[in-house]
Amino acid sequence: MIRYGDIDYFRQQLDFTWDPVRFNGLPEYVDWLHANGMKFITILDPAIDSEEKNYDVFTRGQREDIWIKWPARRNVQFNETGNRNMLGYVWPVGQSIFFLPEVKCNFTLLGKTVFPDFFYPPAKEWWKAEILNYYSKLKFDGLWIDMK
Repeated sequence: MIRYGDIDYFRQQLDFTWDPVRFNGLPEYVDWLHANGMKFITILDPAIDSEEKNYDVFTRGQREDIWIKWPARRNVQFNETGNRNMLGYVWPVGQSIFFLPEVKCNFTLLGKTVFPDFFYPPAKEWWKAEILNYYSKLKFDGLWIDMK
């Protein structure tokens, strides 16, 4: 039997984390699965939040400068980023806002994310290091790479 961990178990949908309240004891649960002949596969989305304070995963990637970049002369997001990092709008899901009350639409603000440039060799090394670091905390058996 295989158990899958989808992004719901992440802390605020941040890769390489788990929610310490809703999923308290997750590493011990995975150990229990293994002791009972089962496997655990975790999801990873290479959409890394760029706004979360003290998020070491982003900080290490930023230090290595491994994110996908806009061309130097065509950076349409410079006013938003102050650099050439190309942003996506995915995780984490931000606050809900009530918009267009006349049609009763509710929208959720999406987080600003960056994506590793896997054509750049240091990005591959960063990704591998993050996976190994995470594995040292949570003994998963496989990875489900989403949003590739």
